[in-house]
Amino acid sequence: PRRLLDAWWCWAPAVGVAICLWPRLPILEIHEDEGVATDWALQLAAGKLPYRDFVVFAGPLTSILYGAAFKLFGTALLVPRTLDAIAILASTVLLALIARRLLPAAWAAGVALLWGIWLPVFLGYAPYHFWAPLLLLAMTLALLPPNPRPLLAGLAGGAALLFSQAFLFAVLAGVIIAYLVRRRPRDAALMAAGPVGIGVVLLVYLALTGSLPHFYDQTIGYTLGSYQSFNRVPFPSNPLLLIDSLHRRAGYSRYWAFFVFWLLAVVRPFLFAGHAVVASLRQAPSAAPGLPALVTTP
Repeated sequence: PRRLLDAWWCWAPAVGVAICLWPRLPILEIHEDEGVATDWALQLAAGKLPYRDFVVFAGPLTSILYGAAFKLFGTALLVPRTLDAIAILASTVLLALIARRLLPAAWAAGVALLWGIWLPVFLGYAPYHFWAPLLLLAMTLALLPPNPRPLLAGLAGGAALLFSQAFLFAVLAGVIIAYLVRRRPRDAALMAAGPVGIGVVLLVYLALTGSLPHFYDQTIGYTLGSYQSFNRVPFPSNPLLLIDSLHRRAGYSRYWAFFVFWLLAVVRPFLFAGHAVVASLRQAPSAAPGLPALVTTP
């Protein structure tokens, strides 16, 4: 009990997030991406295969995980919502663990709580919006010093890509970070082995099922074709416009979502970039410009 109380900064944010999740789980409405992903899972549960038998514009793991859940527990709406909740709560705990490595307990709990209570507002989007970030947080935790585990980080990053290919650049950044942590090329190679190995398994599946051309059209073609136009929404209104009619049932929490979305997606990058420049100049005042010092300074 004493150790559990001492670890309040880890589990308390998850309790707060669970309180926010509970009233939203039974809302009897399938909206936007959630309906698409539910259809994928239902088709897989019926014995059909992703890409070959039905269109999937993301990685196959959403179809597999949620299809298996439908097979085991039935097709009630609470089944996929519960899986969404598990991903949200687990990511809150992981973020608390990461933050505690860098911050005091109260600040770590605050960071995790800010992250977690924001996520229930997005129930209704596709599940990969929850599971892929969860796996990227696991990747980040595995890369942290003093004992990084690059192979585990690579497996987590590769699994994130099986949920959504949109996180490719985050995984590539992980490979670079794996090298920078200890300056060992072997760590970068181990990190890269995870997503490469998972990619080989996916290619074998696509080849055996004759789904390779479908995968290219549905997943790669969708990504390259849609993101080019989707991201042309005028800045800085983009984060606000991404919050749509999904949240009309969220009550006053939608106003919190508006504020936090703007804070995290618009304000925070500028604050981080400014802090990075100032910190690098302080640590290496002779370096010009300051940003490269962040990468080159041990």
